[in-house]
Amino acid sequence: MNNFKIKADKNEVLRLLGYQDSLPDPLADSQIDACIKKVEEQLDPKYVYRVFDIEKISSADAVGGEGFFRYRLAGTHFSFEGNSADTLLGECHQCILLAVTLGRKADYLLMQAQVRNMAGAVITGCCENAAVEDYCNQINDYLESQYLKEGLYLTDRFSPGYGDMPIEYQTELCEILDTYKLIGLTTTVSEILTPTKSITAVIGISDKPQPKRITGCDNCKMRDRCQLRRNGTFCG
Repeated sequence: MNNFKIKADKNEVLRLLGYQDSLPDPLADSQIDACIKKVEEQLDPKYVYRVFDIEKISSADAVGGEGFFRYRLAGTHFSFEGNSADTLLGECHQCILLAVTLGRKADYLLMQAQVRNMAGAVITGCCENAAVEDYCNQINDYLESQYLKEGLYLTDRFSPGYGDMPIEYQTELCEILDTYKLIGLTTTVSEILTPTKSITAVIGISDKPQPKRITGCDNCKMRDRCQLRRNGTFCG
């Protein structure tokens, strides 16, 4: 496995904190820098991924009805289905299942910050969110570069809970990847990942170039109550 470096980009942290047209005051700026340093020095992220052949099965019983497909992972009983799955995997013959976690230390740092003061907790949460997303992006970029050498192309990275992809897929993906054993990641009864600063995702593999089609607010279930959108920005 590659040793990707954990990084909490300060510009991303500032954006998540809501600093669009202004900068933090000196005290807040110092707190942000200290938090970024702590996250980058103390956390030990882990990841696991597997590649599966896809069996594309036409089914009137699929989500959406006639004309939609199920995308079964070869060697498993699990299938992706729905509009998001069709958009993501429609031109793919394989896919990557990916799981990433910052580990239990991230939850511990957040709890410590909550005990001290809520402002510090908000900063810590944003630093950790920026770090786990950046870590995913590093892995994604590495995989994309490797597949390009073989003349293959990756789709967007897409996670359960976005679009019409059920959040219940979280548990299925964790079981398939054996994440508890390999990286200490599991889910609660309400399908929340634990440790909380974690991500599961699927990435399609195609022999055709794949446009970035399904990212953005339109595919997010939080779009109608998202503070970032209210402030005129977005999360990625």
